[in-house]
Amino acid sequence: MITDNKLRITNNGFARGSTQHHFSGGWLSNGTKKHKSDAHGGLPSTTFPSSTSGKSGAGFTLLEILVVLGIFSVLAIVIVDVFLLALHSQRQASFRQETVANLRYVMETISRQTRMAEIDYDYYRPVSNQPPAITNPEDRLALRDQDGNSFVYFLDSAKREIKLSVNDGQASPLTAANDVEVIQLLFYIDPITSPFSNEGRCNVDSDCYSGDCTINDPASEQVGYCVCDPALSADNQCFTRNCSFEENLQENLCLPFDVQPRVTVVLGFQSAGVKPEERKTIYLQTTVSSRVYKR
Repeated sequence: MITDNKLRITNNGFARGSTQHHFSGGWLSNGTKKHKSDAHGGLPSTTFPSSTSGKSGAGFTLLEILVVLGIFSVLAIVIVDVFLLALHSQRQASFRQETVANLRYVMETISRQTRMAEIDYDYYRPVSNQPPAITNPEDRLALRDQDGNSFVYFLDSAKREIKLSVNDGQASPLTAANDVEVIQLLFYIDPITSPFSNEGRCNVDSDCYSGDCTINDPASEQVGYCVCDPALSADNQCFTRNCSFEENLQENLCLPFDVQPRVTVVLGFQSAGVKPEERKTIYLQTTVSSRVYKR
């Protein structure tokens, strides 16, 4: 028989999603005796998991994983592109530095030879009794040293190589087409006739194109200069191709150029061994004067 102590449920509060149930002492309906109550007069507390609790564990949804993978894929592509661009730039810079170093050596070789030698104006004569026909820019540079050796620098357009011929012998390359392709080699020679030559001097009027010489005495040991007209082309009046005003004689005379010979070298090249779309044309230029003085 059930005692007066009615079955009662006390909620002492929920702790972390659990519900505590307390039973008072007495007899159950099946005739068994209840356990002694706890400090509150009921059975020992029994804790059951709450059916209303949240997630059972931490994790990522499929959508979150796909978003993260997409972000990492974009970052990987950007990093690879930056690396390839840096590698491409480094390769171009390396080729360019190597090419410039090789061409600077060639430029220094030509400059050193020009300083120690003189311009061979006879090389540019169309015929022996005519003045040099230098029309800047020239595609060849002819030099002659103090020992009489001749040096000719020129560009082999077919192989795109700079070559040097010594004493009219077989030309040897100064550059290799596998390393650099030379596309332009020009020489600007100044003056266009030798300033040290006595050609074009006269003793009689008939020696001059203009028919007028400052000395008209074939027996004289002195030589004079041909008189010229500054209004006309010097090429048609003066062997020196220079008509200048002489202050002492107060006349326009065919005089040698009063300037030390010098050469301006212009060199254009491209790096070899790279893709055609990656090639860039680079130009080098230098001016050097001959140190040979004959006056």
